[in-house]
Amino acid sequence: MVADKNSVSITIRGKKYPLRTGADGQRVRQVVEFVNRRLDDLDRQGGSKQPGGITDFRLVLLALLDLADECLTHEQDLSEIKERSKNLLAEIPSVGL
Repeated sequence: MVADKNSVSITIRGKKYPLRTGADGQRVRQVVEFVNRRLDDLDRQGGSKQPGGITDFRLVLLALLDLADECLTHEQDLSEIKERSKNLLAEIPSVGL
């Protein structure tokens, strides 16, 4: 069953965007705040001399690359945890009930 989608307006770095989502309002706000913080952090780290920092397009690309790297790292970590769990479970002796 697909959740009903609601139309909401989000603001990323001062620009409003329409969005249709099935997520609840609190989750949308959390995601938007996270994205804005990430973009602001990257903009500050860029140390650009131009007014307004790095162009928004370049900033979004940097954020996407940064988040993709984090996702891949977490996927690898999760895969390693699953493998270790599987190995540990195999070491537990079976108890006949």
